Amino acid sequence: MFNCSDYVKTNQPINMTDMIERIALDVTGYCLFDSEFNAMNNPNSEFRKISKIILRSTNENTIRRMMKIFDSANVLKKLFDFQDISPKVHNFFFNRLEDTKKLPQCELTTENDFVKLMLNIRNKELADGKDVTFTDEIIASNMRLFFEGGFEPASTTLNFCLYELAMNPMIQERVRSEIKRVRDSRSGFFEFNALDQLTYMEMVIEETLRKYPPQTMLHRICTKTYRIPESDVILRPHVSVSIPIYSIHHDERYYENPETFDPERFTTENKARRIPNTYIPFGIGPRKCLGSLPCIQRRSPSSRGSIVFRFESGCQVR
Repeated sequence: MFNCSDYVKTNQPINMTDMIERIALDVTGYCLFDSEFNAMNNPNSEFRKISKIILRSTNENTIRRMMKIFDSANVLKKLFDFQDISPKVHNFFFNRLEDTKKLPQCELTTENDFVKLMLNIRNKELADGKDVTFTDEIIASNMRLFFEGGFEPASTTLNFCLYELAMNPMIQERVRSEIKRVRDSRSGFFEFNALDQLTYMEMVIEETLRKYPPQTMLHRICTKTYRIPESDVILRPHVSVSIPIYSIHHDERYYENPETFDPERFTTENKARRIPNTYIPFGIGPRKCLGSLPCIQRRSPSSRGSIVFRFESGCQVR
């Protein structure tokens, strides 16, 4: 996918945030869209441009995030006819879908592209005279959802992970030693089944997700009457429920010295002793965050193998 040594040879500071976002984009493209986004080699690729629109901090994006959290924020949508999705983002994925629909039927048979899978299901439904499940609107919306859910949590987690490794040299050296040991035992190559041997690396990533969860809160709607155990609080249907992930992960009742980066919290023994549901970086159950699906970025050989290089914080760390 890319060669870190090409960047390291310049002996210049590297903007790791930008690099990791481009890596995550490329892996997302390969795993979910069966496409070469080429964001690593081309910072101005179309998918890189659209990712910047999604991630950038603007008043409009802030309002859109509020709409996802607070029901009252939807008043703004009705009052000002405000779209909860950027028109540029909406049009981008619709145009991408139109391009895919123009492909010959023989090119829609891949199992590596969920967009083509949805189109195949729709074509079969049409051929059988059934009602269509996946309309253009639904497919385009899912494209955007998987795109955001694929690259954003992974790039954010890897950024924080490298930051903590730079701040904790001893942990970094242990990670590097483990990666080099596994790599050397396989003649310098990583295979997928080798990733299970990177146990300490997994502990580091899990601690990163504890300290810096991709979502600070979960928002759900109650579907039936429920009494919270050991309390008199009763939740009624249609009530909005917020679950404070960040607060739970930083609660001293569950994690001693929660502001300290300590991968040892995630040894097999410590995980077995943990109170259930006090570690929920992606939520739990069938509706947990899509970012947990692409082991893609978090468990990819490229993202783990890059730790063989040493990382140090620069004066511009923010």
